[in-house]
Parts: sequence; structure tokens; C-alpha cells
Amino acid sequence: MKQIRALEVLLRQHGLLAAPADRDAAVTGICNDSRQARPGDLFICKGYGFKPEYLEMARSRGAVCALAETDFPGVDIPCVRVSDVRKAQSLAARWFYDEPSDSLTLIGVTGTKGKTTTSYMIQAITNALAGRPTGLSSSAGRYCGGPDVDIHLTTPESLDLQWLFAQARDHGLPYMTAEVSSQAYQVERVYGEHFDIGVFLNFSEDHISPKEHASMEEYLQCKLHLLENSSRAAAGGHGPGRLRPDRPPGGEAGARLSVRRSGAGQPDAAPLPSGHGRGFQYRKRPGCHRRGPPAGGRS
Repeated sequence: MKQIRALEVLLRQHGLLAAPADRDAAVTGICNDSRQARPGDLFICKGYGFKPEYLEMARSRGAVCALAETDFPGVDIPCVRVSDVRKAQSLAARWFYDEPSDSLTLIGVTGTKGKTTTSYMIQAITNALAGRPTGLSSSAGRYCGGPDVDIHLTTPESLDLQWLFAQARDHGLPYMTAEVSSQAYQVERVYGEHFDIGVFLNFSEDHISPKEHASMEEYLQCKLHLLENSSRAAAGGHGPGRLRPDRPPGGEAGARLSVRRSGAGQPDAAPLPSGHGRGFQYRKRPGCHRRGPPAGGRS
């Protein structure tokens, strides 16, 4: 059982709490689908075209508190109001499941191509290290120590992802390897999550559309957030697009990252051009999150 006041403290620490609930509530579950709400649930009000009747349905099914970006005065339920419900949902999921990934060695894998293959290869290595099956979350399958899990997204919604991590922890798995898509960062599915190792495989043109990424620059920035939120990073060094650390004058190595092109007939440090004739450069996003010490301090 969890108390909503404790969640409000966490949200306030992240600058997300707009207004606390008018009264405390004890929650025993968490969901964002009114059709699946159960007694004791914290209900997350999110999604395009969300309607008050969805919250009313959740309340009628037993939800005891709401988390939302706006008030719903017509529904008699305490409501925690936040400035960004997607970020708040990710934090709430980690909070509800008692920060499950803190008990795992968490490995995140991103890249335009090869995430699934690489994730399975890493899982095979961690299986050998552990002498037993280890955790996996990929677009081809999930394993968290219990029954098979059917989730269609490359990186699951934050509620599902934290449940997977909690299952892996509760089954005593020491390692968890997860594919992390660019859209996972774009829609805050892994907001507040920290990875022990972040793996960046490669980068090429893909997922550019009105419903995905507006530009190649935005696509790259979303992928690089994995490295920003990892204690240690492994970046692909082969193929047309590769990452190289830049050392600013008087600064820390790796404080900036740029994408370079190398290969036959190409100078090693030539910029990888975008469709607009510019090179890409990593820009640190405000508010990156670590659960442990800086890079190299946690294995």
C-alpha cells in the first residue's frame, strides 16, 4: 500500500507537482485504462482526447485517486495535478513498484538498426555470467522470470516497463537488457530511469514523419538521451554513422558527443550530414536523471 502524499513529494522534487490532492489516499494499484481500473488504483489521466467520463468510469470501478494535468471538478475523486502527465506517470510507476531497476544491472540498447539482435546477444552473455536466464525486454519478446509477456511496443509504456522490471527483481534476476527506442524518450516512457550501461549502435534515416520525429536532428537527440542517462556508455564504432567523444577546451571528455562519418574514402572526422546539409551535434537535455554516481562509478 502506498500513500499519495509520498508520491507528491517525489513529483515536487522533479518540478512536476502543480497542485496536491485535496486529501491523502492509500493506493494498491496503478493503471491508465479505465476499463482495467480496480479498487485502490491510482488512475493516470493521459492520452489524446481524454474525457472526464473515462475518469468517472475508473472511479466507479474503485480508483481512489487521479493523476492529471487538469482538474475534473465533476468527478468526486482526489486529484494530483501535474505539469506533464507523461513524465509524472513514469515517476509514479517507479515509485509504485519501489524503484525495481535499482536492484538490477540495467542495460539499455538503442540504434536505428540491430537493437533486437544485440539485445539477445547481450542477454546470452549475461546468462553465461549469471549461470541462469536473465531479463530481456525487446520487440521480439520479453523475459522477466515468470510467464511470457505480450507487449507490442519496442519500449513498453512506463507502467508496463516498470512492472517488467519489478517482475525481474522479484524473480531474483541479476541483469535486465532492454531495447530503448527514440520514441521512448520522446514520449517520456523512461523518464527518471537510469541505466548502468547504455549501448548506442548506429544512426541512419528512419522514423521521420508528423507522427514520429520532425527531423533527423530531433531523432538523434532522442536516441542520445540513453547515453545521458547511463553510468557507462558503449557507442558503435563501425558503419557510416558513428559516435565520437569531443573534448571541449578545459572541459570533461565526453561532455559533448557528435556523429561522424568514417570509412573507405572518407576522412575520419568528417561531419555526418543531415538532409539540410548540416552536421549533427548532441545537445544535453535539461533535467537528465541519475540514480547512481557519474559515469564509471557504478557497474
